[in-house]
Amino acid sequence: MSEWWKSKKEVLRRKKRDDGRFYIVDFMIELLIYIPELLFLPIRLIILLGRAIPKVIIHIFDLV
Repeated sequence: MSEWWKSKKEVLRRKKRDDGRFYIVDFMIELLIYIPELLFLPIRLIILLGRAIPKVIIHIFDLV
């Protein structure tokens, strides 16, 4: 029984490692990671541009 269990365990391990399929759980995890990124990216860009544009304008007037 012990030998059978070890061989079965090894076959299952090899099957999991070499499978390479993309499961629905993997897709859901990817989706849960990317949704907040896609929602907050435009907000972050607006904030960064709101900070950078006045600094550029002030720098241009300092040169003149």
